[in-house]
Amino acid sequence: MGRSDFFQAGSWNFICDNCGTVHKASESLLQWNNLRVCRECWEPRNPQDFVRPIPDPKPIPWSRPLPPLTFQYQGGMTGRVIDQWMLDSISLG
Repeated sequence: MGRSDFFQAGSWNFICDNCGTVHKASESLLQWNNLRVCRECWEPRNPQDFVRPIPDPKPIPWSRPLPPLTFQYQGGMTGRVIDQWMLDSISLG
C-alpha cells in the first residue's frame, strides 16, 4: 500500500511527470512547461526567461551626404570652408 492508496471523494490518483510517483490529483501542480508534478518536484520558472532585450534603433530609410560648406566673399566669389579633415590631410601631406 502506497501513500495514495486511499479513497478521497472527488480526487483520483495521478503519476508525477517528473519523478513517477503516485499522488492524489488534488495535490498536483501544473508546472510552467505543462507538466503535472507533485509538490516536491515543482519548480518555478527561471526569471531570465522573462528578460526582454532593448530594441535597436531603426535606421533611417535613406540619406545623403552633406553638401560642401561654402561661403561668399565680399566680391561675389564663393569659396569652400576647409574642415578639420582637410587640414589634417594638407598638413600630413
